[in-house]
Amino acid sequence: MADHHGCNSSDTYCILTGLNCGETAVISVVTVGRGCWSKPSLPLLFQSAPCPPTQLHVDSSCDSNNISVSWQASHGSVSYMVVAENEQGQRWLCNTSSTSCSIAGLQCGQQYQVYVVGVDEKCIGDKSNIEEITTAPCVPWNIQNDLDCLSGVLNITWQSTGYAPHFHASVASSKGDVSMCITDMHHCIVQGMQCGLTYSVTVVSQVDACNSSHSPIEQVATVPCVPQMVTAEMLCSDNMGVVSWEEGEGVSSYMLQAFGPSGHQIECNNTKSSCQLPHMRCGQLYNLTVTALDGRCDNSQSYLNLQSVPCRPTDVKASLQCHSNSVAVTWKAASGAVSYHAVGVTSDGTHQTECNNTMTSCKMSELQCGQTYNVSVFGQDESCSSVESETIFVQTAPCPPQGVIVDAVCDEGAMSVSWSHNPDAHYFHVVAASHNGARLYCNSSGTVCTFENLPCGDSYNVTLVSVRNDCESEPSPAVEIHSGPCALTSINTVTQCNSDSILVEWEMSNETSFYIVTAEGHGQPMISCNSTSSSCELQDVRCDMHYSITVSASSDKCSSLRSPPTRIKTVPCTPNNLTVMSTCEDNGPMATWAHSPVATSYLMTAVGKDGHTENCNTSVNNCTLADLHCGQPYNLSVTARGDNCTSEPSAASFTTVPCPPSTLTVDFECEDIAAILTWTSAEGAVKYYGRAQTMEGEILSCDSADNSCTIKGLQCGGMYNFSVEASDSFCNSSLSAPVEKGAAPCAPTALDVRMQKIDQNDWLMSSWETVNCSGVEYLVEIFGRIQDNSQALMSLSSYWLSVPYFETLMPCGTTYNLTVRSRNSAGTSKPSRAFTGVTVPCAPMNVQYSGSSQSAVLSWEASVLATSYSVYDVSGEGIVVLCTTAGLSCQLTNFSPGSIAVTASNAVGESLPSSNMTGPVGTRRKRHLRASMIHANIDKALGIPNILNVALNGVSIHVRWTPVKDATEYTLIMVEEQREQHYQPRVRIVEGSFYTETDLKPSTTYCIRLAARTPISQSNYSRPKCRTTGASK
Repeated sequence: MADHHGCNSSDTYCILTGLNCGETAVISVVTVGRGCWSKPSLPLLFQSAPCPPTQLHVDSSCDSNNISVSWQASHGSVSYMVVAENEQGQRWLCNTSSTSCSIAGLQCGQQYQVYVVGVDEKCIGDKSNIEEITTAPCVPWNIQNDLDCLSGVLNITWQSTGYAPHFHASVASSKGDVSMCITDMHHCIVQGMQCGLTYSVTVVSQVDACNSSHSPIEQVATVPCVPQMVTAEMLCSDNMGVVSWEEGEGVSSYMLQAFGPSGHQIECNNTKSSCQLPHMRCGQLYNLTVTALDGRCDNSQSYLNLQSVPCRPTDVKASLQCHSNSVAVTWKAASGAVSYHAVGVTSDGTHQTECNNTMTSCKMSELQCGQTYNVSVFGQDESCSSVESETIFVQTAPCPPQGVIVDAVCDEGAMSVSWSHNPDAHYFHVVAASHNGARLYCNSSGTVCTFENLPCGDSYNVTLVSVRNDCESEPSPAVEIHSGPCALTSINTVTQCNSDSILVEWEMSNETSFYIVTAEGHGQPMISCNSTSSSCELQDVRCDMHYSITVSASSDKCSSLRSPPTRIKTVPCTPNNLTVMSTCEDNGPMATWAHSPVATSYLMTAVGKDGHTENCNTSVNNCTLADLHCGQPYNLSVTARGDNCTSEPSAASFTTVPCPPSTLTVDFECEDIAAILTWTSAEGAVKYYGRAQTMEGEILSCDSADNSCTIKGLQCGGMYNFSVEASDSFCNSSLSAPVEKGAAPCAPTALDVRMQKIDQNDWLMSSWETVNCSGVEYLVEIFGRIQDNSQALMSLSSYWLSVPYFETLMPCGTTYNLTVRSRNSAGTSKPSRAFTGVTVPCAPMNVQYSGSSQSAVLSWEASVLATSYSVYDVSGEGIVVLCTTAGLSCQLTNFSPGSIAVTASNAVGESLPSSNMTGPVGTRRKRHLRASMIHANIDKALGIPNILNVALNGVSIHVRWTPVKDATEYTLIMVEEQREQHYQPRVRIVEGSFYTETDLKPSTTYCIRLAARTPISQSNYSRPKCRTTGASK
């Protein structure tokens, strides 16, 4: 049932109360008057204010200044408005149609009232319950740190905003240690700060369980720590102090101060962990202060002491204590020294002695005698030694005499004492004490003392001391010397030739029953024998010796008290060092050997391989043998003869001078102008020397280990005396019998032979290269077979020519060999290499034809050496070749037998025409006289070409000449002027009147000749024209 509410009013409005929130009411109005109600007005709908939200819940966070609000929905509310209002009346709103809402951006450290109201289209409802909250505390700011350098207490201050009942200050060291301070004030005091660290300071505000964010970190460095591990030491050699420490945190630099007792002050600044204190004064204890500096608190200091190097001792003195050979050293005390070290070093540096003491003196012992010591003193403390004091010099006691030798001079009843020189002593004191208590004395500033008039049979102990000023050395080791019994007499010695012993005999002494026999030879070890009787045999006696033999009692150490010496000579030794020296003369070699001091003469015997014997007697140690046989090995022996004995022979061998070579023969090599010498071997020769001597005395030579050698460099045409001598590498024989012989010229080379037809005759034209020798003549020899018939031989010789060419008629159809010899005053050469050639064939014989003049076969007999045949028609003005064939016939037409001529040809030329021809009877005709035209044409000589120009271009030659009438071609020959043996000239067959030859040798002279040619003849050659090519291509 619906609630009813009403109000009365005499005005036009009234207020309804008691309405429920969030409800819709129907309102109507009635008029009341005189007890009557009017009809209600039209109803009007009315919405009451929304209900207040319930179950309000507010969430806040310490991490931010935001809140989250939630509630239970209320009747009549279309939306909601959340309100957060601080104490100053500032509001933060949030509108939402849901039942939760967040408000951001609230101020830190503030208290807020939070509520929610419902809202509809017209009204805002009543507030919900109010929740009070406080936002997160504000972060403290303006943090200030104040460190007290003396106490190390840190005072922290800050400022804050908003509500904050408590503050937490955090102080964290660089080592990780953290200190906390909780206060409700704006400052905090932290004690117990550690030195040398950097602290990070932060502050937070606290409200209940909620803390603000940390304030920005502020760094604060504490007081530097007092330097730790501080050590100080001296660099003694540099008189410099070195102080080091452990580097501390937060220190920018260190300051080191040293204060000496005399007011001397040294200061050092460094950023590292050490410092040096140079130029410290000796012997002072310095107070050291090390201060760590950071630019703010400079009050951290360490303290220690450092003792500087001791001062050097002064007024050093040294004195020798002769009896103990020691030195006492004194000095004045040195500042800073707790002990002293004295050093003595010999002047040559070979010995050093030391002594130590805490007082101002010490004693050096175990000194070497005879030395000068350089003495110096050092002051010392626990770590350092002072600079060396000034050096003083002190001499030790002299050394005992060295090299003491005591010799008894028995012949004079004395003894001599000698010793080595000692420059350190002024004189020497010698004491000789006998076994019977007698003492003998001798002083000497030299190195010898002599005691005279000593009795024999006594013994002495001899000692010496060196004396310098009043200081004596230790005595030398005692040397015992004995004076022996009286000398023995009647000594007899016996030696034999084939024995190495000497028998010695004497008369026995009543005092001694044991004897010693000694034999002394010059430069040889002493030999001796012992005996208790009156004789003794000395063994191992050497040959070639003069021995001095003495006999003494066994206790005798005095050589001068022995028996008088007896001298004896032993057998001569076999002569040694036998040397044979060849004198290379006919009278033989000279032999030498070592001289024997006991030999009276020598016998030398030489026996040759052929049995020849030669002897030589001499009193000296050399001999020359004469009249020995040449080239013979000899065995040589030498014996030495003494007074009664002869030595064993020594032996040697030698070979006499070689015999001269025999049967010398001489052959010439004309190409090299050399002579080949051969001979018969000579006895004892290992090498031979050949020689050639000119009539003027000039000598050429050769050598060989064989039986021949070649002498080069002879002059062509020269006469020589040839000989040879043998050598055994040490001596040369006499020359062989001389052979006189001349250097004949060589045979000519480069023969040029050709056939030339002149006036119907065949001429042989020959030429050759001249021989490079003076006064040379030439002889041409021709041997041939006419018609190549072994029964028809020909032999032709020229007379001796002075020119290098020869011409002669030759029969046709002949084969021949041509050679040339040369000669001069030295002899005649061998024949040159033969030129083999042939002449032109003879005219064909038995020429005949068969047939008629219209057609005939012409035939003939073969001509010896012919290779082809030609048939000519000579009826007209000229000559017409009708047929050329290698056979013996030819087919002819329309010919006239009286005008026919037949010739035979070979490579050399063409024969004369045949003179007779036969044919069928009735057709024979007398040969037409015009056939002689063939002869005329064959015999007609061509003109010789005239060379117009020879031009050079490097290694090419261009030749031009005048044409020759009737010539069909030309023969051009190019010959090198300096040509080698077997050289082949360049031959060219050329048509025309010029020619160019290329690829010639550089720097070479060429001579050019030219001849005109027809098929059946050739002219003579032109005179040569010579040109030299260029140096290179």
